[in-house]
Amino acid sequence: IYTTIPTHDKHIIVVGGGLAGLSATIEILKRGDTYVTLIEKEKRLGGNSAKSSSGINAAETIIQDKLNINDSIETFINDIYKSSKEEADMDKITYLAQHSSDAIDFLLSMNINLDLLSQCGGHTSSRTHRNYNAPNTRPMNIGWHIISTLVKHLNSTYTIHANNANEEEKKPLL
Repeated sequence: IYTTIPTHDKHIIVVGGGLAGLSATIEILKRGDTYVTLIEKEKRLGGNSAKSSSGINAAETIIQDKLNINDSIETFINDIYKSSKEEADMDKITYLAQHSSDAIDFLLSMNINLDLLSQCGGHTSSRTHRNYNAPNTRPMNIGWHIISTLVKHLNSTYTIHANNANEEEKKPLL
């Protein structure tokens, strides 16, 4: 359990310390009128997001525009639907595709470089966003890079307390 110092009347609990939970925590704290308790069942934050190695799929992003990659929300929806063997919930995949560029914008606002685009399986356009590896380095796990960057942002911007069972101490999230 991680919590910011309770300096406000509003309190929100976020369950899960993966990409969605960390993003929600950051967005809530940006408002400045709420303190947050982030609950994670594992010893480390990140969840399955930290293990993601291919990247984040999104359509009609500023990066695609910058690289002159022709893609659309409609094409993204169709690709997902075909990949699901036409069993996916259209409302859910439509929502996902329509808001996918917002996720990229958020990560870019956190200074996460996602300038490398790939066309992965099931896609008809290059829409898997990741970053380049530095020359002569091991391949980067983009999921871990994203999670660790968000955690560093939280640690450097807010006062975080980690509560472990019966003891409470101030320590970094990772």
